Amino acid sequence: MGLPLSSFALPGEVNGYFAEMGRIAVDLGNNAKDVVQSGDPRKAAQLRHDDDAMDDLHRQLLSLLMDREWKHGIAAAVDVALLGRYYERFADHAVEIGRRVIFQATGTYQNLNLTQACTHSRPHRYQPNVHSIVHRKG
Repeated sequence: MGLPLSSFALPGEVNGYFAEMGRIAVDLGNNAKDVVQSGDPRKAAQLRHDDDAMDDLHRQLLSLLMDREWKHGIAAAVDVALLGRYYERFADHAVEIGRRVIFQATGTYQNLNLTQACTHSRPHRYQPNVHSIVHRKG
């Protein structure tokens, strides 16, 4: 016998946060795919700005959990915090993809803003370089 389905449901007051986080994650994933395919440093730099909405939602969600009015218990708070963190990390990975595309287009690996990415772009077609990607554990 497993746990009842209701044991896995999130409290209703966080559903709107996760619906929006899911929408943003899908957009970021699609935009990251487009960036990899195009090699466009402008679009790559935009990923960092698009991530700001996810960061804001994550902060709001954590504030809700810290509120004395939270009435759903510790287990629900942990589930909500972890799920929020997973969405936030997904968005961070999209930003990292953008940083690597900017590196391939410009030769500079740093936190570039949109203006820098546009003015330092090399005039060549994007060619993937799998040797420049460093795989990290974790």
